[in-house]
Amino acid sequence: MSIAPSARFEGVLAAGVKRRAAFIGAAPIEVRDSPLGGKGLFATSTMPPGAIVAEMTDPARMRKKAWEVYRVAVGLPHDACIHVERSPLVFYDAAWDSQAAVPLWYRQNHAREGIANVKMTLADRTAGPHDQRLLWRTTRIVEEGEELRFTYTDVPREWDRE
Repeated sequence: MSIAPSARFEGVLAAGVKRRAAFIGAAPIEVRDSPLGGKGLFATSTMPPGAIVAEMTDPARMRKKAWEVYRVAVGLPHDACIHVERSPLVFYDAAWDSQAAVPLWYRQNHAREGIANVKMTLADRTAGPHDQRLLWRTTRIVEEGEELRFTYTDVPREWDRE
């Protein structure tokens, strides 16, 4: 189905200008089938607390309503963004422009607080909004073969049942 562009639609697409992606390549991780369903990110060796698992180096922000228009136009899944708590904004990876190049951070499944072994953080809290980088770091020792999971901010209640 083709969507006729409008001025608003083109403005949303302009907000998602394609930029070069950079993902963590040295982390001992792999993508494979998850017992939770779909794909997941797994440790291929033991990882210490604070190890960087994945990175969104080209984060951009957009209003949630504009995100819906943008992601449909680009062909991304509905959950290809990070919701900002108590905000009308989402973070999205401006470099992710097709299902052919899914970033590692997206492969991490949800786990409620206390179960999650990874936490999303800003690399530098003093950086300006356009210079921020999102990192996912281990919160404890993660054993080889363990699935890497972080707490999503906006999930249905049933997702928190283990």
